[in-house]
Amino acid sequence: MAPAAVKSWAFAVFSAVEGAQLVARGCDDVAVFDRTLEAYRAAGLLP
Repeated sequence: MAPAAVKSWAFAVFSAVEGAQLVARGCDDVAVFDRTLEAYRAAGLLP
C-alpha cells in the first residue's frame, strides 16, 4: 500500500474512533462506543 493511502486509511480510522467517542459521550453511555465500533467492523470500516 502506498504511503499516501496508508496515511488516508489511518486518518479515517482515527476519525471513526473519535466519532464513536463523541457519540458515546453525548449519550452518556460507554456501551454506545463499543456498539458503534462493532457496527463499523460489521460494515467493513474497521479491521
